[in-house]
Amino acid sequence: MFHLFEWFYPTFSAFIFCYAAFVFYLFIRKKNAQIKKRLYTYELCNKDPRNYELLFNTFNIQERVHQDIDQWRKIVSAPESINSDFLQSQQIEAIRYFDKLAIGLKNSLLDEDILFDYYYRYFNQAYNATKFTFLRYNNEFNVPNLYIEYFKLLNKWNNRGARNHV
Repeated sequence: MFHLFEWFYPTFSAFIFCYAAFVFYLFIRKKNAQIKKRLYTYELCNKDPRNYELLFNTFNIQERVHQDIDQWRKIVSAPESINSDFLQSQQIEAIRYFDKLAIGLKNSLLDEDILFDYYYRYFNQAYNATKFTFLRYNNEFNVPNLYIEYFKLLNKWNNRGARNHV
C-alpha cells in the first residue's frame, strides 16, 4: 500500500502540471489569434484609400447635384466628364465595400470594435446619402436583399449607440 502512494502522487502531479500547461497554451493561442485579427482589421482600415468625408458628406445625390459636382471637381481636380452618375457609382462602390466588411465581420474574420470606431460615422453618412437611391432601386427591380449585411450591421450599430464616439 505504501508503494502505491509513492507512485500515485508524482504521477498525478505531473498530469495536473501537463494539463495546466496545455490549458495555458490554448489560452495564449486564442489571445494571439485575437491580436492578429485586430491588427489585420486595423491595417485594413488604414489602407482604405477612399475619402468618405468627401464622398458622402459634401455630395448628396438627391440634393444640390450641380453645385456639388463643381465643388467636387475643384477639390479633386477631376475632369469635366465626371457627372452625377459617376459620383453615384462611387457611392455604390463604397456601399459594396461596406457590405464586404459586414460579411467579414459576420463570419468573425474582422474585429467589430475597430470597425465600429473607424467606420460607424461613414456607415451613417453613406446611408443618409444613398437611402433614397436604394429604396427606388428596390422598388423598381424588386431586390429587397441588396446589400443586406451592410444594412443589418448598420441597424445593429445604431441600436448599440455611438458609445462615446466622437
